This record gives sequence, structure tokens and C-alpha cells, in this order.
Amino acid sequence: MDYRRIFELVPVMVSAWFVAGCFSSGRTDPTFTGQSPRSDAVLRAAAADLGCPLTSVHIEAETNRKYVNESAFRFVIEGCGERAGYVETCELVGEPAPRGWISVDGSLACRYLLVSRVRLAPAAQPPAPGLLPGGGL
Repeated sequence: MDYRRIFELVPVMVSAWFVAGCFSSGRTDPTFTGQSPRSDAVLRAAAADLGCPLTSVHIEAETNRKYVNESAFRFVIEGCGERAGYVETCELVGEPAPRGWISVDGSLACRYLLVSRVRLAPAAQPPAPGLLPGGGL
């Protein structure tokens, strides 16, 4: 076994692990915590976009990011009877982060763009028996 080759690969493997760890999305908190940069940032954006108190919005669904330099549909947020979808775009922008960007890890900053918004309607009630078409009263 060529141990020199293994030791040459160790820095490469550690670097790959470090980069994956820095840009890994992982699971975020479904509610505002003040400690999770990504989920807190998108929840703040949703509260402003939906005109809803921060305590009333939560993450309903989240997708995982695959690459650093991509914009990806990332979060589904619900609150105040509405559902909003957000695209996350992240870049190495330096410090301080430009206006509208949230620093999530050193010079890595993200912004959250609203791409869909729908009103969640209450469940439809069945029509009254006398109002049924074709045979009702």
C-alpha cells in the first residue's frame, strides 16, 4: 500500500469535507430562533412580504441546495392564511454583505426572493341538500 499517496489525498479530502460543510444547507429551524441565519432570514423576508407578524410565519417545507453558485427554489413559508415560495441565491460577496443580502457564514451571503404567493382558502363546504344541481330543491 502506498501511504504517501494516501497522505497526499488527505488535504484534498479535508478541504472537500470543509467546503461541503460550509455550504451544506442542512435542516433549518421551522420558526424564528435568532440563531439560524438562513431560516431566520427567509422568515423575516416572508413576514415583510406577507404583512404578517414574525411569530406567525413558519417554514412548511425546505429543499436542499446542491451547489454554492446556484439559485434554487428553497423554502415554502406559511403564515396569516397565505403560502409563499422563495428562491435562495447565495454568493461569496465579502464583508459587509451588500444591502438585501444576509451574511450566513463569513463572506457567504444569501438573499431570498419571493416567487409565489397564494391565499390558503378554508376547506369548501358541501352545498346544502336543497341546492344540488339536477335534482335538488
